[in-house]
Amino acid sequence: FFIINFRRFNMRFIWLLLLSFLIVIFAFVTPNLSIGNLLYIWNAPSFILVCIPAWLIAIYSTSLNTWKLSLLLLFQAEISASKKEIFGALRFLHVCGLLGLWFGVFATMIGIILMCYFITDLSEIAPNTAVAMLTTLYGIFIYILCFAAKNRIKYQYLSNGRNSE
Repeated sequence: FFIINFRRFNMRFIWLLLLSFLIVIFAFVTPNLSIGNLLYIWNAPSFILVCIPAWLIAIYSTSLNTWKLSLLLLFQAEISASKKEIFGALRFLHVCGLLGLWFGVFATMIGIILMCYFITDLSEIAPNTAVAMLTTLYGIFIYILCFAAKNRIKYQYLSNGRNSE
């Protein structure tokens, strides 16, 4: 049941997701017409510090099956699932989005505290603050993705009455 059938992917959703990523990248690249501007918003340790715990705790608070079901509901065109299963997938996305947001804020606070403790030169304040704020950016990004996914599942499976009781 939880094996993804690649022929039944909902390609419209995937293309819209890719288009939104390209618009965000274009917004960062066009001011100086340089790809190097994207490096200012990427920091792998910050990304891992926010995304991995949010995802793992969301799976722990719901279940691995609800995570798999939420992926299936997002990326496959038609799935028969009960309302209870759909609400479980919605709960996973809700928890994951909120945890991502709060882990981002928490990691930003830790980054600012560590920056204040270890800073020796005042010229290091701006770059270190920017790195500390990246975790909030990643948390907001996770929240927006989960919010969009949750609303897509609600619209597709709950408002059209295509779910099985």
